[in-house]
Amino acid sequence: MTTRYMDYSGNMMVDGDIRMPGKDKLLQATEDRNDSGLDSLKDEEYNMMLKDMQTLSIPEKQSIQDYEPEAWKMQANEDGDTLLHLAIIHEEKELTTEAIKRSYRDSFYLNRQNNLHQTPLHLAIITEQSEIAAMLLEAGCDPEVRDYRGNTPLHIACEKGSLCGVGVIVQNCKSHLAPLLQFTNYDGHTCLHLASSNGFLAIVENLINLGADVDAQVSFTLFPARATCSV
Repeated sequence: MTTRYMDYSGNMMVDGDIRMPGKDKLLQATEDRNDSGLDSLKDEEYNMMLKDMQTLSIPEKQSIQDYEPEAWKMQANEDGDTLLHLAIIHEEKELTTEAIKRSYRDSFYLNRQNNLHQTPLHLAIITEQSEIAAMLLEAGCDPEVRDYRGNTPLHIACEKGSLCGVGVIVQNCKSHLAPLLQFTNYDGHTCLHLASSNGFLAIVENLINLGADVDAQVSFTLFPARATCSV
C-alpha cells in the first residue's frame, strides 16, 4: 500500500520522496485532513488552554526587550501549531476571534510560525476565511512572512485562485503591496506568475492593474502576462 503525505497547502508526496524534517506528517491514504497533527494536542491540554484565556487581558504595545508572553501563547503542539493556528484550522470562529482580540498588536504571537513556517494568516487564506484574514491584518499580522516554500499569503491566494483572499490582502495591505507584488517564492515565482500559470485571469488582471511587473522572469524565462496566452 502506498503511503502518502500531505502538508497544509495540499501537496501530496509518496514513498521515496525526500521530506524536510518537521514540514509534513505521515498520513494514511484513506485519511482526509489538511492539518499537521491536530490529534497530538490532547483534549485535556486544549481545554486547559481555553481556560487560561478566560482571565486574560488585551496586551499593551510591546517591544522585544520587555515582551513576556502569557502562558497560553507559549503552548504549541508537536507541529508548532499554537492555539490560534488550531482555531483557524478547525474554523472555530468564536475562539479565533477571541484569540486575535487578546493578541491585538502582539506581532510576536500573531506572526508565530508552525513547523511549515506558516503564520495564522497563511492558514486563514488556505482555509478561505477572508473575514479572519482581515482581522489578523488589522491586529498586526505581517503579510510579508513566507512559509517553507517561500510563499507569502498573497502567493497562496493567487495560486489557489482565491479572489476573496487576494482582495482582503490588497485592501488591508496597501503599504505592503509593492514588495508583495515583487516577491518571488523559492521556485522563483511571483504572485503574477502563479495566477497566470494556473489560468486565473481575473486575478491576473487585478494584479497588473495594481502594478505587478508583467516582464518579471522565472527560471525558464516565461513571462507571466504571456503565460496564460500561450497555454
